[in-house]
Amino acid sequence: MTTTANMPRHLRRVLWGLVIVVLLGVGGKLFWIRATQKTPWHPAGSASSTEAPELRLHLPTVVDLTPGENRMVFGFTDRGGRLLTDKDITDVRIVVYDLSGSKPKAIGTVQQVQYLRPGWREISKATYYRDPNVLMDGFFKAVVPFPRAGQWGLEFVVHRPAKLPFSQRVFPNVLSESLTPPVGAAAPRSRNPTLKEVGGDLSKLDSDPRLNDVEMHRMSIAEAIASDRPAVVIFSTPGFCESRMCLPNTEIVYSLYPEYGDKVTFIHVEIYKNYEKYQDQVLRGTLISEPGDLALRDAVEEWGLQNDPYLFFIDRQGRIFAKFFGPVARSEVEETLRRLVSRRK
Repeated sequence: MTTTANMPRHLRRVLWGLVIVVLLGVGGKLFWIRATQKTPWHPAGSASSTEAPELRLHLPTVVDLTPGENRMVFGFTDRGGRLLTDKDITDVRIVVYDLSGSKPKAIGTVQQVQYLRPGWREISKATYYRDPNVLMDGFFKAVVPFPRAGQWGLEFVVHRPAKLPFSQRVFPNVLSESLTPPVGAAAPRSRNPTLKEVGGDLSKLDSDPRLNDVEMHRMSIAEAIASDRPAVVIFSTPGFCESRMCLPNTEIVYSLYPEYGDKVTFIHVEIYKNYEKYQDQVLRGTLISEPGDLALRDAVEEWGLQNDPYLFFIDRQGRIFAKFFGPVARSEVEETLRRLVSRRK
C-alpha cells in the first residue's frame, strides 16, 4: 500500500484497470480468492485457484485512508472484462475486519452502498489507456469507517440474481495522518498561476484546453480563501491522466459553474507545469505514453498529493469541508456544493 516512505517525488498513478488482488502467505505469491458468505474468513487460510476469478474488484481509492470515515469507490468486472452495473448486482456489503489480534475479528458491516452514474460527456483523449470499460459507466460508493491506524481487512460480498454470493478480500493500510489536508484543517494558501499571469492563454494553465474551463483559472487558492467565499478546487491533469478520470472529473465540476459560480469560487489546478512540449500530441490524440519528465506544480506538493484527481471543498473560513479522490459523480459533487453553500460557520 502507499506510504510516504516509499512514494517517489512524482505522482504515483492509479490505473483503473489495475485490479486489487489479495497478498497471501510469503514469497510474494498472489492468489485470487472466490468464496461465499459461509466461507470462514482468514487472510492466510484460503486455497488458491488457478482459473480466472469470476469477478474482479477494482478499488482505486486506498491511497489516503485514515482513522474515521473514508469515502471508497469501487467496481467489478466479469471474466470478459465487462463492468457490472446496478442491473447486474442487487446488493454489495463490506465486512470490516480488525487484524490486530491473533485472529481476524469482524467489527461491523457497511450496508449503505450506493451506485453512482458519473454524468459526464467526455472521457480522456489519452490514447495509451487501453481499457475504456473500467469504471466508465458507473461505480459503487460506500463510507467505510476505521477506528485506528494499521492494517485492516475488508471483504466485499456481492449478491447477483440467480447466482451464489461472491466475495473478494483486500488488506488496506490505514495511515495515522492523512497525506493530504484533512477535513476540518486549514487549506494551504497556494498561489497557483491564474489567467491574468499568463495573459489569458488557457493552454498555459490546462493540459487539455479543449475543455475551455476558463472560469476555473481566474483566481488562486490563496485569493479565493481571502475573498471569504467557499471554494471548490480540483487538482487534475486532463491531458495526461492515465486513469481517464481527470478530464471527466474536471468537466463535471465545471458543469456546475453556471448554477453555483455566483456563490462558490471554482478553481482547477493543473498537476504539471512543463507539459507544453507535449501538448500538441495531447490535442491530436497521438500521445502513446505518459511522459516521465513532467514536473509538478508547487501547489500539488503543498497539498501533499500522491495521486490524482483530487477534489477539495473549502468553506468560508478557509477550512477543508470535504474531499474526494478518484472518480466522482455529478450528483455527489452537487450535493456537497449545496451543503457547502448552506454552511454559515
